[in-house]
Amino acid sequence: MKKTVVSSNRISRESKANPHQNICFKAKVQKSNCIDYTKGSEIIDYGNGYSKIQAKTSKNI
Repeated sequence: MKKTVVSSNRISRESKANPHQNICFKAKVQKSNCIDYTKGSEIIDYGNGYSKIQAKTSKNI
């Protein structure tokens, strides 16, 4: 009879596809040194899958 060994350290397909799924968005941004557009700009959604990042004017801040 063949011996079957089940390993508990197997990686699932979901974790291979997205290895950073347990990290919050802000931590990902800080780790990758990306520019944070949320404070000084606004995102305009066109509703068709495209969006535009526009800088806020000094009047809007």
